[in-house]
Amino acid sequence: MKIMLILIILVCGGLFLAYKFGGVESLDPMQQVQQFQQNVQLGAGWQTVVEKHPPKRYKTLYYSGSGELRDSSKIKFEKAKFETDMAEKKYGDGFKFMYTFTDSHAYHVYFDGDGIVEKVEKQISMSDLMGPPKNPFTQN
Repeated sequence: MKIMLILIILVCGGLFLAYKFGGVESLDPMQQVQQFQQNVQLGAGWQTVVEKHPPKRYKTLYYSGSGELRDSSKIKFEKAKFETDMAEKKYGDGFKFMYTFTDSHAYHVYFDGDGIVEKVEKQISMSDLMGPPKNPFTQN
């Protein structure tokens, strides 16, 4: 019984230390959403967006034969490769970065072929099924 009590105290202490000093305390998704909304502005360059909020993945955009804008499958974001591709003008029709902060806060940031933000789009989530997506720059 004493061993079990000591084990519980050690586990609780370890969890507290991980929370306080391990960087877990600063992982507030709503704070990240607010910073994202403040930092990602229309007209910003891709370098600015990546500096403030590096994406984990992105998609390239292209026009189909019928003139419809489509996107590629997801691509893992690697900054060095992306910089090279931008320098070689490989994203002529544009691209989008994808961000997910919580189940109800996911955004796509659309860029033109020159890497300038054209729009920020909140993605529909389970909480949005009863109505249209909310403006990404207002508090939900």
